[in-house]
Amino acid sequence: MAYIPPARKAPHDQRRKPFEGFVSPNAAFYKSKRWLVMTKLMAALEPLCRYCLQKGLTVASYCTDHIIAIEDGGAPLDRRNLQRLCTSCHNQKSADERHARYLLAKQSDQL
Repeated sequence: MAYIPPARKAPHDQRRKPFEGFVSPNAAFYKSKRWLVMTKLMAALEPLCRYCLQKGLTVASYCTDHIIAIEDGGAPLDRRNLQRLCTSCHNQKSADERHARYLLAKQSDQL
């Protein structure tokens, strides 16, 4: 019988993964029943990504997003402050908002 060597495991990566250990200050809100009901309602009302529709694309939406982030004073459960986005558009919008907050904090530190 032929010898079959055991499968090799990939070397363990010791580097920290992005957002590992990060807990959003709104984590409890996003797990609340009120938010889950609202996001289900928004999914039924807006099944396509709002940003992609503006570009003429038809892409399914997967994320309920706050137009004005809660951290920036947006209303958490106001339907007028919510939109549905695809994962790509949501990630880009969230990254842009984080970057803008970073620049504002950096600018205020220099004053």
